[in-house]
Amino acid sequence: MTATVTIQNANKTLIDAIKSLVKLAPSAHLTVKKTAKDDFYNEENIRHLEELKRLDDEGKLHFVKKTMEELETMAK
Repeated sequence: MTATVTIQNANKTLIDAIKSLVKLAPSAHLTVKKTAKDDFYNEENIRHLEELKRLDDEGKLHFVKKTMEELETMAK
């Protein structure tokens, strides 16, 4: 039997813990595949997003709103 499990936001510590559990079943085999989605959830990006949230909470981020017409004009 093959089972597929998807874990989002996994880090090395969690993967190592899961590998340790799988080793308890000698006939079991574990394959860890990193997908493109993992890049978004890497530790560096999470720290960056947390910093942006902190700056936004402190009122230090300023966003500019544009209409679709303005964006289309800018694209020309």
